[in-house]
Amino acid sequence: LALITEGRERENSLLSLGSRDLDMTTPEQAVHIRDLMKSAVDDVTVFSDLAKFIRQAPKLHNTVVWPHWNGSRNRNRTSYAAAICEIYGLRYVGPDPYARLIANDKSLSKVFLRRAGLESPASVLVTTKTQADLISALRFPVIVKPNMEGSSIGIDQGSICSTMKEAKDLALRKLGNFPEGMIVEEFVSGPEVFISLAFDKGGTFRWGCSERIVREESSFLINHVYDYNLKFSGDRRVALRSVDFMTDELLSKIVQLTADLKTIDLIRLDGRLWDGKLHIIEITPDPLMTPYSEFLGTLALAGHEPALVIRDIVERAAARRGANFEL
Repeated sequence: LALITEGRERENSLLSLGSRDLDMTTPEQAVHIRDLMKSAVDDVTVFSDLAKFIRQAPKLHNTVVWPHWNGSRNRNRTSYAAAICEIYGLRYVGPDPYARLIANDKSLSKVFLRRAGLESPASVLVTTKTQADLISALRFPVIVKPNMEGSSIGIDQGSICSTMKEAKDLALRKLGNFPEGMIVEEFVSGPEVFISLAFDKGGTFRWGCSERIVREESSFLINHVYDYNLKFSGDRRVALRSVDFMTDELLSKIVQLTADLKTIDLIRLDGRLWDGKLHIIEITPDPLMTPYSEFLGTLALAGHEPALVIRDIVERAAARRGANFEL
């Protein structure tokens, strides 16, 4: 297995609302991910430099590549490592570059959610001053957030707006830092939940559901947002707990979504529960793979050991294109 992950220090040790590399893997996270991979696969090589990976790519045809690369400040960044694999004909884990870009684009991903029959909050994309007037079509409160960022980049408690003027001013102000666009979305009050699916080479899958809570106030996130301050608090104020809301119909629609996106080996859906329904906010087919992450944490709560999840996923990728490969 070749693990492609940055493993570098953040640009600024004092994290802020303007930090642009919060979804990048740090050296500590890279070690956790590598060790987890080694619990499932004997031979793991780590590349923390894309140029070095490119130089070695012609020699990796008997290797499965796990792209875990996000970079910063570029709307195409989540597709880099997968695109290199495509160029060199390598087997790799997760979606192709196109599906990665769709998932990273919050506004565009809603097209695929609705195509699969899944609920998602109404929203508008603001990339210019004139588009900000479209916000008036939404029901308030709304949340204003960067359209093509993850890991709570650009989000704090002030991102929830209760008036048109407040939302418009905030969206236009943040366009300076996030020129790829701001998505303004109806804010759904309710528990913040996750669904994780991990497929195996036979096409079956493991799945689990969880709810994110703030330890000292378990209902806090019902009417608040999970911002960068909560996410990167050193004392891990947030936790996951098992929650049961899955139905056969919902699971069927999620599987349809993975079929539409294609080449999905694993996926995490983030959403909120309101009036008994799941409203999906984000699609993540390349989630953080540390043991305490929402993806693996949700599956662990459902009784799925992380090492077995990793092994299923790697075997699935290894079986593609009829390659002769043995773990």
